[in-house]
Amino acid sequence: MPYSALDKRNYLIKLGGTFGDGNHRIVLSHLKDEHRGVRTVREEFTVTGGRLSLERQKPTYRETSKSNTNLEYTGKKLGFIKELTANAYIMQDKRYSADDSGCGYCGNVAGPTTTRITTKGANINFDSDIGDSVLLKYGLNYRHQKITPHTFFRPNLVEPSKEDTGAYVEAITALGDFIFTTGLRYDYFNFKATDNKSVSDGKFNPSFGVIWQATEGLSLSANHNYATRSPRLYDALMTHGKRGIVSIADGTVAERARNTEIGFNYNYAGFTLEGSYFWQRINDALANPQDRHIGGIRESVNAGFIKNRGYELNAGYTTGGFTARVGVAESNPRIYDTHPKNCLAQTLSLL
Repeated sequence: MPYSALDKRNYLIKLGGTFGDGNHRIVLSHLKDEHRGVRTVREEFTVTGGRLSLERQKPTYRETSKSNTNLEYTGKKLGFIKELTANAYIMQDKRYSADDSGCGYCGNVAGPTTTRITTKGANINFDSDIGDSVLLKYGLNYRHQKITPHTFFRPNLVEPSKEDTGAYVEAITALGDFIFTTGLRYDYFNFKATDNKSVSDGKFNPSFGVIWQATEGLSLSANHNYATRSPRLYDALMTHGKRGIVSIADGTVAERARNTEIGFNYNYAGFTLEGSYFWQRINDALANPQDRHIGGIRESVNAGFIKNRGYELNAGYTTGGFTARVGVAESNPRIYDTHPKNCLAQTLSLL
C-alpha cells in the first residue's frame, strides 16, 4: 500500500536497585517509541481519486514519537504503612512534519513543524493493616498536561492545559464468608483553553462492594460506585487557531458515571463459570465541536447523559495442560442529547 511503510524504532532502558533487606526498591526507566515515513494528510487513506487525490493527500515525511521517563519507589514494613508505592513521570508525544503546506487542519504551514503534548504526573499509594481483618488503601494522584503547537496564528492565544488532582481512601474488610469494600475518592480538575478561559470543578465519588463466598466453589458479588472524567484537551494539531478557536463553556463540569454490577464465580473439578450484569448512567456527558472548518470561537460543553446496560458470561475447562475457554458479552448503550444543537450525538457518531 503506497505511503504506508514506516521505519519503527523503540527502546527501553531500566535501572533499579533493592536495598534495606529487600524492603526498599527504586527503579528508573526511559521508554522511546518512534515511527518515521512518508505519510499522506489523511493517514488512514491512501491516494485514489476524487477527494483523495495526490494533490489533496500531499504525501510528506513525518515522524511521530512517544517518550516516557518514570522514577518509581516501593517500600515495605514502614511502621503503620505496610507498603508504599510512589512514582513521578514525564511523558511527551511529538509530531514532526517536513511540510504541512497541504494539510489544512495542521495550518497549511510550509516547511518543518513540530507539535508536542507534554504530560507530567506523580502518584503515591499506601497500604496499612488495621487489626487482622481490615486493609486500608489510600493515596494521592496528580497529572498535568499541556499542548505546544508549532505556532499561533492569532494574538492572545496560550498553550491549552489541564491539571487533575485526586485523593482516595478504601477499606477492605473480611468478616466470615463476606468481604466488604468501601471507598471514597475526590477528584478536582482545572482546565485552561487556548483563549485563556478557565473552568474548574471537583466531586466526591463513593464506592461500595461485597463478595459472599456462598460455598467452597461459588461466590456472589455486587458493587456500586461513582467515577468522574474531566474534559479532554482538544485536537493538538488544531490549537494553532487558524481554523477558529475551541474554548470551553462556562460552568462545564466533569462527566460522572454511576455503575452497578452483580456477578458470580463458580469453580468445580476444572470447570469454571463466571458472569456479571451491569447498569451504568453517565451524567453531564461532554461533547467537543466536530465541524473543523468553521471559524470563530466554539466550545466544549456538557450536552446530555448516556445509559448503558449489559452482561458478560465466560466458561472454561482445564484438564492437565489443556485449557479451553468460551465467552460472550453484550451491551446496550443509549444517548440522551439534551443540548439544543445536538452536540453529544455529533460527537459520539464519529467515535
